[in-house]
Amino acid sequence: MRSAGKLWGKQAGYPARGQASFIAFLAFVVARYIQLGARRDILATIRFEFLLGLGVIAMVGYEAMQRPPVLGKVRPLILGIVFLFVAMVVQVPFAAAPVLARDGT
Repeated sequence: MRSAGKLWGKQAGYPARGQASFIAFLAFVVARYIQLGARRDILATIRFEFLLGLGVIAMVGYEAMQRPPVLGKVRPLILGIVFLFVAMVVQVPFAAAPVLARDGT
């Protein structure tokens, strides 16, 4: 029986992340879910949810730079996904209706 951590017979190379960033991410999810920015004027003024999200991104980015994952056999898949997103972003300015492509409405 295969375990969830196995990837093509090899252990996936993702190191454990810090507990502080996990708790900050949970706080961000709860803050977005209960809409703290809309409930308190002071939090809306300082853009609390935005700042908390930036903090979470900074924490996780710092941790990812310290211990990058080992990609191994999935590297072509990751590169394909990255190229797909780059192609999507590049196509928006060259669309027949750029405003419609940008806004999505």
